[in-house]
Amino acid sequence: MLGVPVAAGEPDPAALCAAAAGRLGRPSADLQALLYGGPPTDDAALLRLSDDLDALERQVRQP
Repeated sequence: MLGVPVAAGEPDPAALCAAAAGRLGRPSADLQALLYGGPPTDDAALLRLSDDLDALERQVRQP
């Protein structure tokens, strides 16, 4: 959806975050932390991560 090339089965993390940041007007570092940050430490953090990823997907899919 963002036009990021895929190499070895997945996009380059920096390129993906930069493309998403450009489309959404959000800092690339925020998206890097969301997509590639450490694992959730408890159930509440897991639910927040799930909600944040769902919201990110919806935003990226908007025309």
